[in-house]
Amino acid sequence: MRQTKSPMKSEPSLSPLLIDRKSWVREASIQLWTKAERHALVEIQQSVLSFLKEQRADVAKELRRIGEEKPGLAAKPHAAERIVNEAFDPEEWDRDLRIAVGAAVARTIIRGYLAAKAVQVGRRRRFPHPWETKRGWKDIPITDGEEQVILSFELPASVTRRVFASTGEIMAKPYWKDVNETERTRMQWSIQEGIEQGRTLRQIAADIAKDIDSDEVRARRIATTEVTGALNAGHIVQGEEGEEAG
Repeated sequence: MRQTKSPMKSEPSLSPLLIDRKSWVREASIQLWTKAERHALVEIQQSVLSFLKEQRADVAKELRRIGEEKPGLAAKPHAAERIVNEAFDPEEWDRDLRIAVGAAVARTIIRGYLAAKAVQVGRRRRFPHPWETKRGWKDIPITDGEEQVILSFELPASVTRRVFASTGEIMAKPYWKDVNETERTRMQWSIQEGIEQGRTLRQIAADIAKDIDSDEVRARRIATTEVTGALNAGHIVQGEEGEEAG
């Protein structure tokens, strides 16, 4: 007896309306993230650039002072190292860099949170949580400027605490100290080269004050590196909020 094959069941298809809605949400998510990234990149870059320019101007001022008060210092052994040690205060610059950049990083974290929150609202469902563990509310100190920026957004208390923690974690990275250490090394090379060419400290100071192109390159590179991490931190904050609410 001939057996007839049962017709194959077709896979259920998504309605065109649902496909359109998913496409819209995906496109809106990309646009939100791109906009947040663009604004954050400009803000962090400008804050870093402002700090580097101020640092350069202050070091040039110190070189002029040293040249007037200790005119024979440039002729002594290891002169460049001794001069840069006197002109460059690492603790002061670490503090000033934190003050200059910390508020911009805090705003970037919040931008990442708000962008992810907007996507969640667009999806009309709880945000899926891909994180295995929660980020703790670590007792990491933040500056008054960072706290003021975060509180100005009037976020939920649990979100505020997480943004505090994320800002403190990011700004406590050794990377930020490396920014100043790299600049200190660059300054020392410039001073050493100027001394070898027979230039006075006043002339070297003028050269250092004018070399601003390198600052723009460094500020752009630093901002590009930090923006992604800060936005992702905000995304994680939003994910933990959804996880907690669920």
